[in-house]
Amino acid sequence: MDTKYESKSIVGKDVMDSGAKTIGKLKDIVIDIGLWSIECILVRIPRNVSKELGIGGIMGATVRIQPGDIEQIGDVIRLKLSAEEIVQKAEIE
Repeated sequence: MDTKYESKSIVGKDVMDSGAKTIGKLKDIVIDIGLWSIECILVRIPRNVSKELGIGGIMGATVRIQPGDIEQIGDVIRLKLSAEEIVQKAEIE
């Protein structure tokens, strides 16, 4: 299994919650250049899903997910969090 990825190869991938429901797409990766570490990933949640979760506005929402909340990166990005936990824990932009 690959453990190194270029950002361009994972940006745009589907992001799934712990129940294997697609909640959005990876929008970007935030890097702390002082520490040279990943601070978080930005997940774009479309309007239909954000409305279902009760977050965001007419354009959907973007949430910040911490690296420790990522279960796996492969064909999709799978999180350790349920949709409800994402609403409670993640920073919503």
